[in-house]
Amino acid sequence: MVLVFRDVADERTAERALQASEQRYREYIDLSPWSVFVQTDARFAYVNRKAVAMLGADSEQDLIGKPVLDFLHPHSRTAVAERIHTLNDKGEPVSALEERWLRLDGSGFRGEATAVPYTFEGKRGALVLLEDVTERSAARAGA
Repeated sequence: MVLVFRDVADERTAERALQASEQRYREYIDLSPWSVFVQTDARFAYVNRKAVAMLGADSEQDLIGKPVLDFLHPHSRTAVAERIHTLNDKGEPVSALEERWLRLDGSGFRGEATAVPYTFEGKRGALVLLEDVTERSAARAGA
């Protein structure tokens, strides 16, 4: 009989440190002053609190799994669909783009989104920063 013992204390310590790091990252993103979401397969996979509020939802469950394009004005969907293709299929970042977004209640706002390719839970997608620029856009139009 041969017994083999292996010290796994270092592995457990590393695993706990990784879990703590991931938790801190989620807390930072959740407390961010910007709307942050992740899309995979052109659907919301993660949304922070600010994104939930900006899109007029009560909770993240109101958004997770829903198509991102459903939250864009019909005139903005083609441009955003092309960006999603660039991010998800080509793995290339996209520059900031201002488009007309929709909340769950159907009301609209001007949003500027910047996105980078991001793998979430093994799926290719994008990490998106979304800012409500309605006032800035109106001021620019009035100038």
